Amino acid sequence: MTHYNRVTPGPVGGQEPRRSEVEIGQALDAAHRMSATAGPDDGPLAELGATYAALGELLEAWQRREVTDPQEFESQCADLAERLQALGAAQLRHAEQRAAAWTAAAVMPRRAGVR
Repeated sequence: MTHYNRVTPGPVGGQEPRRSEVEIGQALDAAHRMSATAGPDDGPLAELGATYAALGELLEAWQRREVTDPQEFESQCADLAERLQALGAAQLRHAEQRAAAWTAAAVMPRRAGVR
């Protein structure tokens, strides 16, 4: 895990958000959009987006110092990362199946002599 706020501290006076806060906020917004716009044909995309959002919310809570136990934080991050890996693999399989179905649908009419 990269901690940008250790290498990119906020400006003096603390008026602008740190780079990591902006990146987490943007990623969290994107994850919420992904979850909200996923349709029934998109496989586990909605759950993948919700899990990304949960991780983003956990990271924001850590930055705001709402989570104070480092071991609990690391445990929750590890659980979410493991879930993301499983959902990512499921999403990849789903995308491959959809691509195969689209290819089959495009090829089958040609084999039957239909153009």
